[in-house]
Amino acid sequence: MAEPLAIVPFTFVAGPDVPVGALSAADARRIFTGAAHTWSDITHNPGDTGEIRVVGRSTDSGTRQALEKYVLSGNPDAPVRQAAPTSDSCREPRPGTPAGSPIVCEQGSTGDLVDRVANLDGAIGYASVSDVDQAGGVKKITLDGREGTFTDIREHGYPFWTVEYVYSLAGSEPGSLARAFKNFLFTPESHSALATFRFYACTDDAGPLCLRR
Repeated sequence: MAEPLAIVPFTFVAGPDVPVGALSAADARRIFTGAAHTWSDITHNPGDTGEIRVVGRSTDSGTRQALEKYVLSGNPDAPVRQAAPTSDSCREPRPGTPAGSPIVCEQGSTGDLVDRVANLDGAIGYASVSDVDQAGGVKKITLDGREGTFTDIREHGYPFWTVEYVYSLAGSEPGSLARAFKNFLFTPESHSALATFRFYACTDDAGPLCLRR
């Protein structure tokens, strides 16, 4: 049994040297599909010659799936895939990679991704707003002038978010620890704790949004 618990907003995250603080959806698609190779491709400033280093998540990541469905594609039924990895180090291409290929690497966890972005020249990736807010040495990048706030999601169509679900076995025993924990997750106390991490509980105004995903 699956029940929607909360909206989880994501954001693009970049190193402090990256010469942008905002991206259009079109430019985000160019970066994460590998069509843009240097930052001048995005800024149109000939001086921004640094390579774009895309630090993405692996294919089983829910964050990556949200990126592919709701940002790289306007149609969640036809996701556009993130560019295939060309680098293991996130710094240099793998041996045999065709010349001129973008630098794209994959990380297995949010922590590893944010750490890589913070320590690589020209790096950009994506993570939950909460994780980026708690990280150092990185900056959030807006998308079409919007951020992963509840207001921008609800009123301005910010697309980069998903819904976290609670899964339980049908007929979980009343009085069990699992049932007690599940019940707690849907209390005002739990919703208040979620809000401190920028997760928006699927109640009241957020309820209709949660049903969309």
